[in-house]
Amino acid sequence: MKLILASTSPYRAALLQRLRIPFDTVDPQIDETPVQGEPPQDRARRLAASKADAVTAPDALVIGSDQVACLERQILRKPLTQDAAVQQLLACSGRVIRFSTAVSLRNTGSLWRDDRLVLCDVRLRDISKPEAEQYVRVDQPLRCAGSFKWESLGISLFRSIDTADPTALEGLPLIALCDLLREAGVPPELRPLNQRIAACGRRGKWKLASYLLAKMPELGTRPTTISYNSALGALSRAGQWEEATRLLRSMPRDTPPD
Repeated sequence: MKLILASTSPYRAALLQRLRIPFDTVDPQIDETPVQGEPPQDRARRLAASKADAVTAPDALVIGSDQVACLERQILRKPLTQDAAVQQLLACSGRVIRFSTAVSLRNTGSLWRDDRLVLCDVRLRDISKPEAEQYVRVDQPLRCAGSFKWESLGISLFRSIDTADPTALEGLPLIALCDLLREAGVPPELRPLNQRIAACGRRGKWKLASYLLAKMPELGTRPTTISYNSALGALSRAGQWEEATRLLRSMPRDTPPD
């Protein structure tokens, strides 16, 4: 079963790579028009579920996630310009921003789904206008609600952070997602990918073996000779001769043995 992240966000993709599970990304292209009077937490849940629903690939687990940032009752948008980012930081100076981050997981085959909501309260320290201008100029947080990148220099603007899942602040709560994946029967993989491909080869799962082999470079892992042989063995047992020939020809000559 494939794992699909319904997002084009490089931040969410980078977070998901930490789980070492191969995945594809799809642009969900949903309507994110605000609903009048909708509470921030409900908006985050609704949009996360809509993103997961937007992907129609068969037999896949689809991840949708959305985040809403609020300063008291005011929803904070992405500033997009340096002037807007500076003004947003000054408005939040010395105050608490609440981030509501929802993650939804949907099985396109069984239609099973579940979701989680993680809250994160960030209190900024008092920030002067020159500090705000310098920070925005250096870190360029123009596509970040709240006008800071906490994974970068933005942490220097914090006084405190209160949350059960710090990764929620970047847009994809990994602790909550791991919980959902275990519930769906797909725990984060602790074995090296080469071992997973070898196991697929022994079981004749040639599609999964080929898929994992293709995904290895994206996850920073180099295939070994054992990985190729495992995938080739599965393909041969399944009678997939053309696919086996293509894979054999694509194998680099300097592939490490193990």
